[in-house]
Amino acid sequence: MPYDPEKKQFSMATPENMQEAALLITAMGQSVMTLLDKLAEAHGNRPGAWLDEIEQSLIRDAKSIVSEDIHVAVEARGMRLGIEAVSAMVQRLRRRLTTS
Repeated sequence: MPYDPEKKQFSMATPENMQEAALLITAMGQSVMTLLDKLAEAHGNRPGAWLDEIEQSLIRDAKSIVSEDIHVAVEARGMRLGIEAVSAMVQRLRRRLTTS
């Protein structure tokens, strides 16, 4: 997956069907959770401003994604679903850190 740090974008093969797309999303979601867990460890497994900053940064970066050749309505729904998923992952970590 080539990544262009200047444009904050990467390219990857397009899933050929819904099953591949679902597995791709699951793998990426699990990877994000692993990264969040490692960040939590680095912050003493306590919620705080660091987690708010991470969430804001993830959402801001997601909103800055520019797609090509995707219908506006499809792009808007996909973006909303992606942002909701990222926020849900951060909230899940926040609840876990608060209750442990």
